[in-house]
Amino acid sequence: MLKQLRSKKTMKRIMKITLILVIPSFIAFYGFSSLTGDSRGGVWYFIKIKDNPFQILRWTKIDETGMKQAKEDLFREYQGLLGIQNQQVAEQVDKLITPSAIASQAIENHLLLKKADETGLHANVSELKSFIEKIYPQNPQMAFQYMMQMRGYTDENAFIQDQLSQMTLEKVRFLYLSQAKASLYELWQEFLLVEEKVNLAYVPVMSSKFQDSMTVTEEELQKYYDANKEDYRIPNQAQYAYIAINKNAMIHDVSTTDSEVLAYYEANKETEFKTDKEVMARQIMKTIPPQAPETEVRNIESLMNDLYTSLTVHNADFAELANRFSDDPMNASPEFDEEGKPTGVPKKNGGLMNMFWSIQDAERSRYGKIVIMEALQMERGQISKPIMGDRGFHIIKIEEVKPERIMNFDEAKSQAEFALKRKIADAMFEEKRKLIYDKMPQASTLSGLSQETGLPLQQTELVNQDTTFFPGIGSLARFKDDLLELDEGDTSELLETPNLIAIVNVLKRVDTHIPTWEEVKNQVTDEVKREKALVMAKKDAESILEKSDSPENMKKISEEKGYEVKTPEPFTHTSPPEDLSGIKNFPQITIRTKEGEAKIGEVLQRGMKEKPIGYVVWRIASKIPPDRQKFIEELPKLQREYIQGKQRTIINENLADLAKDVRFEINPSFLGID
Repeated sequence: MLKQLRSKKTMKRIMKITLILVIPSFIAFYGFSSLTGDSRGGVWYFIKIKDNPFQILRWTKIDETGMKQAKEDLFREYQGLLGIQNQQVAEQVDKLITPSAIASQAIENHLLLKKADETGLHANVSELKSFIEKIYPQNPQMAFQYMMQMRGYTDENAFIQDQLSQMTLEKVRFLYLSQAKASLYELWQEFLLVEEKVNLAYVPVMSSKFQDSMTVTEEELQKYYDANKEDYRIPNQAQYAYIAINKNAMIHDVSTTDSEVLAYYEANKETEFKTDKEVMARQIMKTIPPQAPETEVRNIESLMNDLYTSLTVHNADFAELANRFSDDPMNASPEFDEEGKPTGVPKKNGGLMNMFWSIQDAERSRYGKIVIMEALQMERGQISKPIMGDRGFHIIKIEEVKPERIMNFDEAKSQAEFALKRKIADAMFEEKRKLIYDKMPQASTLSGLSQETGLPLQQTELVNQDTTFFPGIGSLARFKDDLLELDEGDTSELLETPNLIAIVNVLKRVDTHIPTWEEVKNQVTDEVKREKALVMAKKDAESILEKSDSPENMKKISEEKGYEVKTPEPFTHTSPPEDLSGIKNFPQITIRTKEGEAKIGEVLQRGMKEKPIGYVVWRIASKIPPDRQKFIEELPKLQREYIQGKQRTIINENLADLAKDVRFEINPSFLGID
């Protein structure tokens, strides 16, 4: 046994598994330490939480272990979304994972663990043992010790509790995520929305046609104002003087030449413009049912070993075996009838995945990271031994390989240009930042600082006090509460984010109030006229709809009433002409509207208040069906994106329910805003 453990092959496998499963945790553990520091006292806390509305209950504190776990969760999410590779991890984590993001994730984890308490979903030691045995059945104890060492633990019990907590979180998340389903019909409808084209004629009937001719009385205006006073309420407002430098604005203003961009590309092509290796594979997958007995798992593994022998020794046809034995739902493409509707009888694909896998897919793969990582180590024509993934066993055959390569200049030009502009803007921003820091001690007023630095002193118009975006400055969302505490005449501290530095002075504050009748008379007049005009527009629109049983009749009645029938080029449901974009749920309505059918839609004005401003009568002449083969090719991606959207919605809705009776406080020191 000792000899086996010392063999290069065995150690290489342990190291490979450790890199895949443990390195994110390892980096999160040590990266987190840089955020916390060592200067905390005995009463220091990250987050305090009360899980009950009764104030007599004591606060629960989230400790350092909980915060490390939160950062680790964020790491995996960022790695999956952005495709961060291992060699880039340490640098990228510090840039992307902020203390506020960690705090939010820690609160989410706390709520999910609370749900585990309610539902009895806590992981147990036997489940952890089974998990490790699946990772490395030859010597699970050695794998356990190695994982513990890489995570920086010396206390075995502490490590076990940490792993059980993580497994519990995954179980609760799965409780929610498993609710997200995607039927073939739903995916087809999503595909139709963006790919099917409609050929229609339409008639806009807007209230503006009648508005100027509407007459109103003083009595009507006063009555409308009295009934709708709150609609005219002006919220608390403030006017600010400010000095600000915004890196994003600088990037936009930077000019570069083609020769400068080319020079940047040449200097950085080995690091910034290298594409990852990609592979397209066939696979045979046999799923392992949840809580399957060990005998069933071994039977499945034995079958996969037999299939591997058939493929490699007896040269069996991979596609044929995949069609006979694979449980993968992706090994089926929908069939369509002559009208373009799914028949419900799928066509087998011979195990072909019809998409390329890359390092970015490893973290979020439904099959498990280890399956994708193994595939990326293989070359064209190579067949893998059975691999244990998240859902079962896989045998993979590589059909096509796109090797790692450096993008040529034409491919990378826009990316290189932006990177160069950002580099120049970074330098400019840092220079002005240092200037502000150098001159601040010598300036007693904002205007004095403007003179010392040469940076312009500017003013906003009156803006709502609860706004988070300031014209001319940018987003100050994280400083919202600080700004609200400033009195008229006060000047803020230096407000700084990675992309913005600002100092503001409150010139004036105006309390919320309802303006007088005289102040809003013109607005009231316009509203009353619009409502009267809308009645006239609706009457015309309904009259046109009634006669639109054919293109000829639609054109005739529209012209009689002084309207033009518009016939745009065919368009997809989600990209209608401007006249139709204001109709609520227009894409979904046109999906359900049959050829030759006419309908009327209410046009809403854009903005916070959805007020009707007219109507559109439209008649669908024909529909141009999308490419069925394209649907088949994009089905895996479409399914993944659709389910991911559903999953996030389900998680957010349930977290909102769990947080109803929860109060929490985040330590400002941890957020770096002391």
